[in-house]
Amino acid sequence: MAAAAGGVTETRTVVAGSCSGPAAAAAVPQGYTNVPRFQASAVLDLLQAAKTYPVGIFQEQKMCSIHAKRVTVMEKYIQLARRIRGERA
Repeated sequence: MAAAAGGVTETRTVVAGSCSGPAAAAAVPQGYTNVPRFQASAVLDLLQAAKTYPVGIFQEQKMCSIHAKRVTVMEKYIQLARRIRGERA
Protein backbone atom coordinates (compact mmCIF):
# COMPACT_ATOMS: atom_id res chain seq x y z
CA MET A 1 0.00 0.00 0.00
CA ALA A 2 1.23 3.42 -0.81
CA ALA A 3 -0.08 6.49 0.95
CA ALA A 4 -1.72 8.95 -1.39
CA ALA A 5 -2.45 12.64 -0.82
CA GLY A 6 -4.70 13.42 2.13
CA GLY A 7 -3.92 10.24 4.07
CA VAL A 8 -5.98 8.05 1.75
CA THR A 9 -4.33 4.75 0.94
CA GLU A 10 -4.14 3.26 -2.52
CA THR A 11 -3.87 -0.46 -3.18
CA ARG A 12 -2.61 -2.25 -6.24
CA THR A 13 -3.25 -5.87 -7.16
CA VAL A 14 -1.06 -8.09 -9.30
CA VAL A 15 -2.98 -10.92 -10.91
CA ALA A 16 -1.25 -14.20 -10.06
CA GLY A 17 -1.82 -15.72 -13.49
CA SER A 18 -0.40 -12.76 -15.39
CA CYS A 19 3.23 -13.66 -14.69
CA SER A 20 5.14 -16.19 -12.66
CA GLY A 21 8.31 -16.50 -10.64
CA PRO A 22 10.77 -13.61 -10.70
CA ALA A 23 8.54 -11.67 -13.11
CA ALA A 24 5.74 -11.62 -10.52
CA ALA A 25 8.11 -10.47 -7.82
CA ALA A 26 9.47 -7.75 -10.10
CA ALA A 27 5.97 -6.60 -11.09
CA VAL A 28 4.92 -5.70 -7.55
CA PRO A 29 7.03 -2.54 -7.05
CA GLN A 30 6.34 -1.19 -10.56
CA GLY A 31 4.19 1.89 -10.44
CA TYR A 32 5.38 2.91 -6.99
CA THR A 33 7.88 5.66 -6.34
CA ASN A 34 10.50 5.55 -3.61
CA VAL A 35 10.08 1.80 -3.17
CA PRO A 36 13.01 0.12 -1.42
CA ARG A 37 14.95 -2.41 -3.44
CA PHE A 38 14.71 -6.08 -2.51
CA GLN A 39 17.62 -8.38 -1.83
CA ALA A 40 17.76 -11.42 -4.10
CA SER A 41 17.58 -13.76 -1.10
CA ALA A 42 14.38 -12.05 0.11
CA VAL A 43 12.72 -12.45 -3.28
CA LEU A 44 13.78 -16.10 -3.45
CA ASP A 45 12.35 -16.70 0.04
CA LEU A 46 9.03 -15.16 -1.02
CA LEU A 47 8.95 -17.32 -4.14
CA GLN A 48 9.73 -20.44 -2.11
CA ALA A 49 6.90 -19.63 0.32
CA ALA A 50 4.52 -19.01 -2.59
CA LYS A 51 5.34 -22.45 -3.97
CA THR A 52 5.28 -24.25 -0.62
CA TYR A 53 1.83 -23.05 0.48
CA PRO A 54 -0.28 -24.63 -2.31
CA VAL A 55 1.77 -27.84 -2.14
CA GLY A 56 0.99 -28.13 1.58
CA ILE A 57 -2.70 -27.43 1.03
CA PHE A 58 -2.91 -30.12 -1.65
CA GLN A 59 -1.05 -32.63 0.53
CA GLU A 60 -3.47 -32.02 3.39
CA GLN A 61 -6.41 -32.11 0.97
CA LYS A 62 -5.22 -35.49 -0.26
CA MET A 63 -5.15 -36.80 3.30
CA CYS A 64 -8.74 -35.58 3.81
CA SER A 65 -9.89 -37.27 0.61
CA ILE A 66 -8.11 -40.54 1.50
CA HIS A 67 -9.80 -40.44 4.89
CA ALA A 68 -13.16 -40.17 3.07
CA LYS A 69 -12.08 -43.07 0.80
CA ARG A 70 -12.00 -40.89 -2.32
CA VAL A 71 -9.31 -40.04 -4.84
CA THR A 72 -10.84 -36.94 -6.42
CA VAL A 73 -9.71 -33.41 -5.58
CA MET A 74 -12.81 -31.70 -4.24
CA GLU A 75 -13.27 -28.15 -3.06
CA LYS A 76 -14.79 -29.27 0.23
CA TYR A 77 -11.60 -31.15 1.12
CA ILE A 78 -9.47 -28.08 0.38
CA GLN A 79 -11.79 -26.05 2.62
CA LEU A 80 -11.51 -28.72 5.33
CA ALA A 81 -7.69 -28.67 5.08
CA ARG A 82 -7.73 -24.87 5.48
CA ARG A 83 -10.06 -25.11 8.50
CA ILE A 84 -7.78 -27.72 10.09
CA ARG A 85 -4.82 -25.39 9.55
CA GLY A 86 -6.77 -22.62 11.29
CA GLU A 87 -6.83 -20.34 8.23
CA ARG A 88 -10.58 -20.16 7.97
CA ALA A 89 -13.39 -20.79 10.45
